[in-house]
Amino acid sequence: MRDRISGCPCPNLGPTLATRIHLCGRLVATIDDKRIEQGLAGAQARLLFTYLVLHRMRASSHHELIDALWPEPPRGADSAIYALVSRLRRVVGAQRIEGRSELRL
Repeated sequence: MRDRISGCPCPNLGPTLATRIHLCGRLVATIDDKRIEQGLAGAQARLLFTYLVLHRMRASSHHELIDALWPEPPRGADSAIYALVSRLRRVVGAQRIEGRSELRL
């Protein structure tokens, strides 16, 4: 799949058109012909996935992700972001999310 903005390949999302992500309206995400949005339970999980998709051409720090997910970060936001990232790795496949302190889809 090629990124429509820059024309660069997006190897983490897959090399074919078997990856489709619809962000307008209800979130629909298909990776390798498998629908994954059901695994993204909760608003923060969907927002994290959406944020990483929209910023896929660069890495995003945990602090940036916390700011994007919560206008007023709750206590334990660091633990919460790690749990969300762990769940997202299980849903989309660990190989599709690069990095630890800075993440890139």
